[in-house]
Amino acid sequence: GAYAGDLATGQIDGSQDLAMAEARKTLDWEAQYACAMFPEAARAKRDQRPPEEEDTCTMCGNFCAVKIVNEWLDQSDSDLIK
Repeated sequence: GAYAGDLATGQIDGSQDLAMAEARKTLDWEAQYACAMFPEAARAKRDQRPPEEEDTCTMCGNFCAVKIVNEWLDQSDSDLIK
């Protein structure tokens, strides 16, 4: 509510949110830790439950929506070049 309104009206700087969104999109865990409110807790949680594959999250695994969309976009980009 209020946070979104403050972002929309420019009353607060959204650069941290944008940096986190980019880090999530690229599955860049180090950048996500750097953007997190509690980086040590975020790192500890991931370390407690490491994923099967490094490029997936601990919750979704191979069903990670970000990973699936990125793979689909990579494939569609190569289809466009052909």
